[in-house]
Parts: sequence; C-alpha cells; structure tokens
Amino acid sequence: PLALLFWGTALAGLALLFRRDRPLALYTLVLVAGNLAGLLLLSPEGIELPLVFNRYLLLALPAVLLWVAVALRPALAVAFLALLTLTGPFADPGLRRSPFVHNDIYMEYCTPRGRLAAGEVPDFYRQPPGAGPLLEYPWMPLWRLNRALGVYQELSGQDLVVASHRPALWDERLAFRNMVPGDPESFLASRARYLVVHRDLAREEIRVPHTAHRPHDDLAERLEGELTGEAKVMSRRLKRQWGPPDYADEWVQVWDLAAIRAR
Repeated sequence: PLALLFWGTALAGLALLFRRDRPLALYTLVLVAGNLAGLLLLSPEGIELPLVFNRYLLLALPAVLLWVAVALRPALAVAFLALLTLTGPFADPGLRRSPFVHNDIYMEYCTPRGRLAAGEVPDFYRQPPGAGPLLEYPWMPLWRLNRALGVYQELSGQDLVVASHRPALWDERLAFRNMVPGDPESFLASRARYLVVHRDLAREEIRVPHTAHRPHDDLAERLEGELTGEAKVMSRRLKRQWGPPDYADEWVQVWDLAAIRAR
C-alpha cells in the first residue's frame, strides 16, 4: 500500500508538472525512462538483485522525488520527508550506531536482519568488562562479510577498530582512524581498549542467518582456512609477547590493551 501511494503521488506530480513546465516534465521523464530502458536493454551484472538494481536506479531517484514534491506542495513535501525520516530505516537505532551500514544486512532494510540467540554470542560482547573501542582481528574488507561483527557490535554498543592480516592494507598512507595494520605494535598504537582475536571468524559468519535477497555464496567457507590460520599464528605470538588472554572462549580470545600499555 505504501509503495502504491508513493508511485501514485509521483505520477500525479508528473501530470501537474506537465501542465506547469512541460520542458522540465519531459526532461525528467526522459531521464527516468532512459535509466530504466538502459538497464533492461544492457542487463548489467547483478540486475536481478534488489540491492544492486536499486543502485543502478539512483540516477532516476531525484527526478521521481521532484514529481512527489510537485504533487505534495512545499509544506506537505516537508511533512512527508519528516515522516519518512521518523518511520524509515534511519529510525532503527542499530542502523544509526553501526559502523557496518554499507553491509547488506543493513542496506536491505525491508528484510529482517540476521540475528543470533543470546547464548550464541560470546559473553564478552554481551557484558564487556569496560567501555572502549574493540579491535577486531583478523578482518577482511569485503562487504559480503562482517555480518557477525555487525551483530556483536549492536550488543556491545562499543566503537570498532579493525586490523587486517593482509600486508597490502598496512601501507602507512592508509592512515585510517578505524583500521590498523595486523601486528602487535599497531594494536597497541591504536585507539582500541581491547583486542579481540577470532579463532574461526568464517564459522562465526556462517552462523548468522543470511536473509538478504541474493544467492548465497561460499565466500566465508573459502576464506575459513586463511582466517583460522592467521588467528592461530597471531594468538601464539601474543601469548609469547603479552601472556595469556584476559578472556577466552570457544570463539574469541581477548587482551586488555590498556593494561598491556600500562605495563
């Protein structure tokens, strides 16, 4: 019903625009129709996936919103946008606070997000011993991953910093606030309070239900050996340098970076 209401309003606005400013109406109509026709004719990669199809249609969105604004008049248009803000995806506190809003579990907001039962989440994330950013290792810069980290971050409410095990991301020119090289010295130099080493991050990813409207791929499965191997190497190195972790369970090992810095 809401979609029908939106498009009915948009078409009514286009009709009004034809009466008031025919060249502008034709221009916007050609823009929208050309965008859609080009997609249907060229059939670019991923067009069958809602998230990708919506991205391809972004060129037409300003024109369609102009039609809606013409139909609603200025005061109603402002009220309509306010209603969208209050009732749309930005009303979701998980979306507002998450550093993973680019991930499909948040972008496809019409689909319920994948969740884990409370008992499936490491106790550390449910009750962190102290406030402060968490440094997650190992990390992969792939938008199709990070579902598990998104779920954990919602529960902990803490900022996240990530560290990749791949040296290509260790270049000093990549001076990001929330990404550091994957070595102990960089961990300590980061702004994080705790370092979380995931024993088998791929398996954690696989556990989170995949609800997005796209075919399931085996990316996590293909990366499992790499992620698990790097976690084992780092864990042994940290135990030699820093001693045993302050928290450990089946999924993660955690070191208190503030305490290590103080030593």
